[in-house]
Amino acid sequence: GLRHILETLPRDELFQARESELVAVCSGVLELAERARVRVFLRTDRYLRFYTCLIYVPRDRFSTELRLRIENLIRKKLGGERLDSQVLLDESPLARLYLTVRPLSGGNVLDNIDAAELEARVTDLARDWRDDLSEVLSTRHGELDGLRLANRFVRTMPNTYIEAVTPTIAADDVEYLAKLHSPDELALQLFRAPNGSLHFKIIRLGEPVGLSDILPMLEDLGLKVQAERLYQFSAERHNVTVQDFEVDITERVRFPLAEVAPRFTAAFEAVWRGEAESDGFNQMVLAAQMDWRQVAMIRAYCKYLQQVGVPFSQAYMEAALYRYPAIVGMLVELFLAKFDPDRDALDKSGCERFIAQNAPLSPAGGPGIGPDFVVQLAAALSKPREQQVRALTKAVRKLLDSADSIDDDRILRLFLGCISATLRTNYFCNRQAEQIDCIAFKFDSTKVPELPKPQPFREIFVYSPRVEGIHLRFGPVARGGLRWSDRPEDFRTEVLGLAKAQMVKNTVIVPVGSKGGFYVKQPPQDDDREAQIAEGIACYRLFIHALLDLTDNLVEGVVVPPSRVVRHDEDDTYLVVAADKGTASFSDIANSIATQRGYWLGDAFASGGSHGYDHKVMAITAKGAWESVKRHFRTLNRDCQNEDFTVVGVGDLSGDVFGNGMLLSQHIRLVAAFDHRHFFLDPSPDTAISWRERKRMFQLPRST
Repeated sequence: GLRHILETLPRDELFQARESELVAVCSGVLELAERARVRVFLRTDRYLRFYTCLIYVPRDRFSTELRLRIENLIRKKLGGERLDSQVLLDESPLARLYLTVRPLSGGNVLDNIDAAELEARVTDLARDWRDDLSEVLSTRHGELDGLRLANRFVRTMPNTYIEAVTPTIAADDVEYLAKLHSPDELALQLFRAPNGSLHFKIIRLGEPVGLSDILPMLEDLGLKVQAERLYQFSAERHNVTVQDFEVDITERVRFPLAEVAPRFTAAFEAVWRGEAESDGFNQMVLAAQMDWRQVAMIRAYCKYLQQVGVPFSQAYMEAALYRYPAIVGMLVELFLAKFDPDRDALDKSGCERFIAQNAPLSPAGGPGIGPDFVVQLAAALSKPREQQVRALTKAVRKLLDSADSIDDDRILRLFLGCISATLRTNYFCNRQAEQIDCIAFKFDSTKVPELPKPQPFREIFVYSPRVEGIHLRFGPVARGGLRWSDRPEDFRTEVLGLAKAQMVKNTVIVPVGSKGGFYVKQPPQDDDREAQIAEGIACYRLFIHALLDLTDNLVEGVVVPPSRVVRHDEDDTYLVVAADKGTASFSDIANSIATQRGYWLGDAFASGGSHGYDHKVMAITAKGAWESVKRHFRTLNRDCQNEDFTVVGVGDLSGDVFGNGMLLSQHIRLVAAFDHRHFFLDPSPDTAISWRERKRMFQLPRST
């Protein structure tokens, strides 16, 4: 390096400069190898006849225009009349300009020129956008770390990005980029540009997120996209994508952008990852400064109300709640006051937070609503939990007087009634990552508004973006199976009908029955049976975990409440499940979860597992039903075990009753059968052959 510097120095400079001056030049140029930047080495001729300037400029910035500007600056600064210049461009990352400046006639050559000030002036001339960005990063992170960040990303940034983005905003982007490690990660920003326009930015490693995916998410979150600017470049073996959306907010936001932006970006990421659904409820993030899990809680109550059978669509309920952000904010606060295990009474900072979040939403001047309505309510929140719940319930009812229509009033009261009827929730439980989006409510069914009869003793509703489910119990001790439902709109109605039948069947066993069901919301789109079963099992596991989240345990005879669950009912330790349609082979899964969680029933939690009776293999229900069939035929003076008879089947041939039942006599002439998936026709069956074929098919794994 040093030898190369000496060999490339101008010969005049090499022979005329003093030894100390050469040392300064060589050591300065060596430093430039580590950090390419502008340097000016000024030397005054020892006889005061002229000046020489060695100027080094990063090669990618050097141009004829810059050379002329530097020459003009040096001539003026040094009072030169004549200027000679030489340019050296080689394989080095630096361009070198060598100037010899002779003063005006009669002028003097001074030896006290401020070289540092001259270098700063030349640096300003050579400065570009990248320098400004490096300076911002160095200011924020220190010179060493700032330069490292700049070197990682700045060099490959496209001109379109440089022309559109200020160095300060670009520094924000670089900081976000430095935190990304895989294409599965997103860096998100909601901010105002210097010109006042609102922007939402997505930064990721890899390809851009599709517009068809992004636009509905943003619209559901309350933003309208006006334009998109897409920037792509490479950095450290990764493709980098910056998607900059200029957006408008569909309605006035009552909170400072800096306060709602973190909640907005968290909500967008939750939707993008599938942890939250994208629908109109997400507008409440900006409208009422709710976080995405609070929105999910409101959405879960809406999903439950739809299963109950209220006459309103989800979109209609979304619009109603959006019109009353103050009431929705109070409903959320009521839920927190009732169930947050870390909140017994709000301290001063908690009351201030409540006021800051709810005062901007309060409809001042409404019926019975004074200017200090929220402040007075905050004082009540410093009292014990039960008093907080009463005060917030009263406040919601007072705010309901401002409802503009009967439908709005009815919908809002339905939500209030459901929260009031909730006895437990797993909303605050510490759970594994895959269960974070699963919310369960335990209801006192007699207090749920507009619930159709018969009303269970207790019910648990489970909601997540992947699965929804219900478990109905008609008494503290009740047994019944869980089924994999295919009725998304009314699986509660299906389960309620089954529970009523279960109550009749269980009369001689236990006084009352129970039943549960779950619906898989995102099944694989292809016909891969294994993939569909795998998703069903995953959803079943979520469902079982949620049920046990709300169930008390027994440890050495002592009742142990579930962790971080505030209970508004008596001890409730009894929960058992069984197999049903679609879950015949799932009992071992349920028992493994119960054992893993230390539930007191262990492998007795789910009947029909490998350590119990397999309800399908043993054909318990089918054999009992067949006795009724035999009795029926006896009244007709027919022997169904020895005489042929014709059967038309309606139902699932893979299930216990129909599948096993059709094997209990070899004289069945099954001419037709159908369910929701298949039709079967055999106009003239051979009883022996058809019996063997039914048995073969029934014994196939997962046959239908």
